[in-house]
Amino acid sequence: MGEARFLGGTVVQKLLVCGAALLIVLVVSALLPRLVLVPRVSSELEQFIADEFHAQKVAVDLPGGGGWSLLVGLIPAISIELEDGTVNGFPVTEAVLFAEGVRFHPWTLFREREFSYGGSDLLRISARVSAESLSEYFRQHVPQIPDLVVEVDHSQLQFSGTIDLLGVPWHLALGVAVETADQTVLRFVPVALRLEQAAVPPALVDLLQEYFRLEVDLDQFPFPIRIAAAEVEAGGIALVVEEIVE
Repeated sequence: MGEARFLGGTVVQKLLVCGAALLIVLVVSALLPRLVLVPRVSSELEQFIADEFHAQKVAVDLPGGGGWSLLVGLIPAISIELEDGTVNGFPVTEAVLFAEGVRFHPWTLFREREFSYGGSDLLRISARVSAESLSEYFRQHVPQIPDLVVEVDHSQLQFSGTIDLLGVPWHLALGVAVETADQTVLRFVPVALRLEQAAVPPALVDLLQEYFRLEVDLDQFPFPIRIAAAEVEAGGIALVVEEIVE
């Protein structure tokens, strides 16, 4: 009888041990992606975005964590915020990237600590370029007008500044429309030039307008894109860029 009790107790102990071991395995399986995979993927992806956009600040969020799908190179959904970046030299004051079904090469990530993008089901970037960033950008591209300031006037940009021609300072105000071309090009088109002097030679007007006729190709992403929207709004330009999914 005592031996039967002993054997019964041994069986119960073994069941308890097996149950505890199974519980530990389940807990580890549930926590491992969040504790190891998610931080690793987030860190390398953050560095990847910072390098691609030359961004000063990047924040990565994986809604739901991603789980074990990260091991096979799949991120179900992702949201990335960045600030003070550039694309082909053009400033991006802030942007939010949202994507679904993001594919990457897992062994490149885990062995070489490098994020290698492999495509997505959907990827959209909503970006804003502030008037201050535009002012700095155009001052670099039009050094003849060092005091150039860009402001927003309804649906157009308003450029103002002083240019020195033959020792005579000319104060100008120029309306500039923003257009898109060839899916990836952002085009700045002068539409109305005003000078404080009454009599202005037509050749000078044409010359000054050409200073501001500029095209910026945003096709510098590691995937094919199209500009879905480009609008002048309060404070600057709002852009929506989408990946072309083939």
